[in-house]
Amino acid sequence: DHPRLNASIDDEREELILKGRVHLGIAVAAKDGLVVPVISNAQLIDTRGLAAQIDDLGSRAREGKLVPAQLRGGTFTITSLGRLGGIVSTPIVNHPEVAILGVNAVRELPRYVGGELLPRQTMNLSISVDHRIADGQDAALFVREVGAILSEAAFPDVFEGAGGGS
Repeated sequence: DHPRLNASIDDEREELILKGRVHLGIAVAAKDGLVVPVISNAQLIDTRGLAAQIDDLGSRAREGKLVPAQLRGGTFTITSLGRLGGIVSTPIVNHPEVAILGVNAVRELPRYVGGELLPRQTMNLSISVDHRIADGQDAALFVREVGAILSEAAFPDVFEGAGGGS
């Protein structure tokens, strides 16, 4: 739905390459440093399926059980400071990609719902984009849509505790 954010830049040819498929990179802190395993054709997988694959790849990355082919070909990356308790982040774009989404810790905070103050699970999403390709409106519309999807999914098993994500 947001093709300018699922793209890459060919610096030599000075070309934007819009990707037809989403190969989702998941940034994972492993014992030897940050690695970014890739879920191929993520656009074909539902939200729960993605959550399961992210959990699996994160575990295998931390155990050092990934093969080189699993670390190539990403078109968009997600990173998370949630496990560290981070509530705001400034993710760094994984060149030659155009955008990266930062997922932060889930926190229970008071929110007004129908005029009543109630506890609600909240999470900040952060995005960085290459402004040669995408602008703030592209980024804001994408983040709003992701937030709506996560709110509608409302799967408590993913949001239990303060962590979440890899």
